[in-house]
Parts: sequence; structure tokens; C-alpha cells
Amino acid sequence: MTHRIRLRAAVVLALTLALLGVPAMAQAAFSAYAGATTSVSTATIQKPSPTVTVVCQAGTVSIDVGPYTPVAFANRHEIQLFDVNKKLIQKKSLLGPDGGDIQLSGGRGQYNGWKFELSGFYDVPGTTNTWTGTALIGTVVCT
Repeated sequence: MTHRIRLRAAVVLALTLALLGVPAMAQAAFSAYAGATTSVSTATIQKPSPTVTVVCQAGTVSIDVGPYTPVAFANRHEIQLFDVNKKLIQKKSLLGPDGGDIQLSGGRGQYNGWKFELSGFYDVPGTTNTWTGTALIGTVVCT
């Protein structure tokens, strides 16, 4: 019987030593580091490039935005009009690539020096955040 007990003890000892060696093998398999780089970038909303025409007539001034190609990353386009004191007087959403216009009534000379800005915007869905693109800026000149 002692032979059987010695045999069993040898088998148990051999299995124990084998199982103790398994974690060491697993650790050796993960000793090297290989990492991946994460690329991060930002998007820039460029300024639109339509033809903008200022038409001065006797009692009105019209700022006409011609057809344009929507700017990449912008989901909305808008024209804003500022007086000579940089106060926002009027803004209008351009609802498509067909352009649009702003009509002003009054004397032609009173609008000289006023600025208009045409910009693309990205309204972030589900939030109140808006990214504003570079503006195309022009000046009203009536002679």
C-alpha cells in the first residue's frame, strides 16, 4: 500500500507543480506592450463663397445673396446685417442653396458703411451648442 500512496503523492505533486507553472506562462505571454495611436482632429467650417450684390434704389437697398454651394460641415447658413456701430439690425436664415436677400427701406445714403456677414453654422443635434464658421464679410456702399 505504501507504493500506491507514494505514487498518488507523486501524481498530486506533479499536477500541483504543473498548475503553479501555468500563471507564470500566461504572464510571460503578456510581457510586451503594443499600443495604437488615437488620431484626433477638428473640422473647420469655411466661409461660403456666393456672389453678394448690393442694389441701391431711390427708396430701398437690397442685399442679394446669389446661389451657393453649402459649406462642408455646416447644417445652416445665415446672413446678418450690422449698422456702423456694429449693432445687429437684421438676420435671415438662408433655407437652401438658392440664396436670399435682405430688403431695407429708406434713404440710400443712410446705409453706407453697414456690414453684412454670411456664415455657415453647425447646430449640434440634441444640444443648444452651435459652431460658427468663418464669415464672408461685405460692406454696403450706395453712391
